[in-house]
Amino acid sequence: MPCVAGRFQCHGNLSREFLDDDEVELIGLEAGGKGIDTDEHASRMCGDRAAPGVAQGYKTMFLQDSDGQMLDTHSIAAGLDYVGISPILSDLGDQGRVRFEAATDSEVIDGPDPDHAEGGHYPGPGISARLCPGYP
Repeated sequence: MPCVAGRFQCHGNLSREFLDDDEVELIGLEAGGKGIDTDEHASRMCGDRAAPGVAQGYKTMFLQDSDGQMLDTHSIAAGLDYVGISPILSDLGDQGRVRFEAATDSEVIDGPDPDHAEGGHYPGPGISARLCPGYP
């Protein structure tokens, strides 16, 4: 479950060996900012503010108004507040191959304590906050 940002690099976070394995559920975590019911988030696939558009030479889902002007975004996570999403992730979402979730800033801040990781492996704070609210 990678965090979802813009442009092309983020699709690499999804393990390619699992793309064709229908038994593996792929989940992308978007920056939910102050909540997807507000105007202060960067959730392109979870919220209702995104629409197909073209910017910087590629077509994908962008947070934009009815005139195609890009909207402001918000996230405490640097780099996750980009106005668009990787076109590959957008396509995988449209196909139903990737399920998208949004984690708010507060869910990420209140995420897991790395000191409680088993065997030195633990999911990132945003991911754990969505999977295990109140963890540890």
